[in-house]
Amino acid sequence: MSSLAGSGSTIIGVFHDLNLAALYCDRLIMVRQGHLVADGTPAHVLTPERIREVYGSDVVSSVHPVTGKTFLMPVSNPGGTNVPDPSRIILVISGGGSGSDLLHLLSRRGYPVAAGILATTDTDYLTARALQIPCEEVPPFSRIPEQSLAAFREALDRVERIILSMHPVGPGNLPVLTMLREADPSRIIIHLPDGREVSSYDFTRGAASAVIQDLHDAGAHCTGTFNGILELLSTPPGAPGSTQSMQQ
Repeated sequence: MSSLAGSGSTIIGVFHDLNLAALYCDRLIMVRQGHLVADGTPAHVLTPERIREVYGSDVVSSVHPVTGKTFLMPVSNPGGTNVPDPSRIILVISGGGSGSDLLHLLSRRGYPVAAGILATTDTDYLTARALQIPCEEVPPFSRIPEQSLAAFREALDRVERIILSMHPVGPGNLPVLTMLREADPSRIIIHLPDGREVSSYDFTRGAASAVIQDLHDAGAHCTGTFNGILELLSTPPGAPGSTQSMQQ
């Protein structure tokens, strides 16, 4: 893209991951509900105040030590002092920034956390690195290597609970989702924030939605809130807990 831009071409992209937008773009236009909010360089547009105004989230804005680009780190303050059993490893499967707040929450609550397979430009990867949470890192915009999938499969057997923080699923990361069929569904928590439909994350012509429905039908829990996640984590796998129905 840099060579095309250098030749005088204008490249227009649509990004939902703000750190990717800051990494690849010289100019950002932020739109909210069809209205222009900000227009300028990443440093000008991606301020903590504007992110709080538009997204309702608190972030820290900094300069990436490798790329020199603006990047945002989500922060949260969940409170609470209960320290869980340190042997209860929680595996968070996320992407595109969908798991950053959750990683912060679980870390601050004292849970030992591991992340799944994450691209090195993903906001969730940056969060995991900042919190020293282990993950399986892969290059961005490329096929997931077989050794990474094998390591992920082994992780599914080691952890006590698995939280799937719903994120866009395409052909590239569908194998990760499909592997969840091999795990005990009673250990799986599906996080569907804001009551969104599963289909809104599905870019696989229904294959991803079918996997999620199978997991739910087999006994995986589903919740739309962080409080719901914490409530489910406070009970042993397989024990009755609050869950919600899914919208396909």
